[in-house]
Amino acid sequence: KKKEMTYIIIFSIITISEALSCYNCTDPICSSPEKQTCYSSELMCMTASIRASGEQELIYKGCESSMCLSSGNTTFSLSTGEVTIVGSALCCNTSNCNNPTLPGPAPPVPNTLQCFSCDPADCREVSCSGEESQCFTSTLNIDNHTYPFLGCMTQNLCDADLGRLFQEDGVPLHFSRLSCCGTSLCNN
Repeated sequence: KKKEMTYIIIFSIITISEALSCYNCTDPICSSPEKQTCYSSELMCMTASIRASGEQELIYKGCESSMCLSSGNTTFSLSTGEVTIVGSALCCNTSNCNNPTLPGPAPPVPNTLQCFSCDPADCREVSCSGEESQCFTSTLNIDNHTYPFLGCMTQNLCDADLGRLFQEDGVPLHFSRLSCCGTSLCNN
């Protein structure tokens, strides 16, 4: 009996420590997702539909450690005046739970928050939209050049570790020194 109980405990520990498996996309429209084993730090699976203004909708599926702070459905957006990125996402914590493809996010409606947005040439005031309740200030690093990056974003993006969330023409865009504030024009 004691030996049998030991085997049950060992089996339980092995089952609990099994790595999470999630679907992963290898192309922007996720035409043939493949299963992947997540790293131990990646505790959630995510499926998302993301659209940047004027661009085709992108489908993302994969293991997550930075965007998924809890399981469930969420929306997110970021605007700089020139570009708006909106997304709908599902975070889940069981193997292969990110198989569904979510419908594309609705275009956000302007709200009353205003934030500064800057590019290398000048800064201007922009209107936020949808659930964007935060003005943000960040640094954008592209090919060893640093640029100020300011605008509006949802609270869940402020809470996430954006690090390398977006890419442009295959070049990763690295964010650093992100800070958020919740009143109009507080990111000057």
